[in-house]
Amino acid sequence: MVRLVGPGGSGKTTTGALLAARLGVSFVDLDRCFSERVGDISEFIKEHGYDNYARENIENYCWLLLQGNRPGVMALSSGFMTYEPNAHPQYSRVRSEIELCPNTFALLPSFDREVCVFETVRRQIARTFGGAACKAKIMEFQLRTVSYPLPRRKKWMPDNDPWFESIAANTALSHSELRALQEDGYVVTRGPVPTADLTGLARAYDSAVLQADPADVKEGSTTTRVQDFANRGPEFDGLYLHAPLLEACCKIIKEPFRLSSVLARTLNPGKVPKRLHVDFPNDDDGWPMVGFIFMIDTFRPENGATCFLPGSEGMTTVPDSFDGVVQACGPAGSMLIYNGSVWHEHGPNLTDSPRRSIQGALIRRTEKPAIDWQTRMRPETLSRLSPLAMYLLGL
Repeated sequence: MVRLVGPGGSGKTTTGALLAARLGVSFVDLDRCFSERVGDISEFIKEHGYDNYARENIENYCWLLLQGNRPGVMALSSGFMTYEPNAHPQYSRVRSEIELCPNTFALLPSFDREVCVFETVRRQIARTFGGAACKAKIMEFQLRTVSYPLPRRKKWMPDNDPWFESIAANTALSHSELRALQEDGYVVTRGPVPTADLTGLARAYDSAVLQADPADVKEGSTTTRVQDFANRGPEFDGLYLHAPLLEACCKIIKEPFRLSSVLARTLNPGKVPKRLHVDFPNDDDGWPMVGFIFMIDTFRPENGATCFLPGSEGMTTVPDSFDGVVQACGPAGSMLIYNGSVWHEHGPNLTDSPRRSIQGALIRRTEKPAIDWQTRMRPETLSRLSPLAMYLLGL
């Protein structure tokens, strides 16, 4: 279901009706539904107050979703995303679902903040909706809008990408995992490899690293990397196809994406990190990359588990220390998924053993991948690739 949010007078009802007609689906305006089920909104607010209206409107929204014939497009009320957290027992969950859904779109009069606020207030007052009580809420919305980041514009949006639409329709991450991705910029979740197969996977990892062409091996100051683990054996094929990872890409990148790289990375013993970094800075269009780290070995504080500065996506000032970082620990077989624009770095490996992982990056489909999969693919790899893998590799 497509949800349209935004201030009053931004065109949600008009756009929603046109979009629903274009898609051949039903359209519901939440305000109109409220009026039909409960009564006139202005009169309800005058009689019962805005807080009671907010609670009843959330109940109205939940009731709509429980109906057998859910709408294909819904225009939400102008203040729906700005209600108080305790407005309704289900509001936190409902709002989070709307925010995280890739089919939620915000309509605004302008991407310039001051113009947006001015035009929103002007249009709302001109509508004379709800009298003085509603006008007070409009001014409250103005103050909230000033403190909220406006959505970023997209340079390019596909008219139709069945693979992206199919992936976006799946739910593989829990609510708490999605919240961690949104607020902290990373999450540790279950991996795609059964526990019984982890020993064999570790052996395959060591064998592939030893047999790698020297041209694919890069010795850094703290780690050893071996490129192109999409071609190293069937044991590794499922890593970049992991459903929670692909869902995270839909939620963070929010447009069709592709695999840029997948490599082995071994943190050598006794090595300490230098400074935090980002893999891919954000831009005017949002978050361009999702990274993943599959843990061949257990990630512990003492063996250099990856350190993240929670919520640092979009921060432009380079952190001068590791103050405030949190280490993302997990048992072997876990997968660490993160926003490529969050500041991070591996921790110090204080042990006598290397710490092994397989890491990768997925990027916007319009970007150039780090590996040219067209020229790298081996015949034996191509023979076993699934259609989804072919799509992600751009083959």
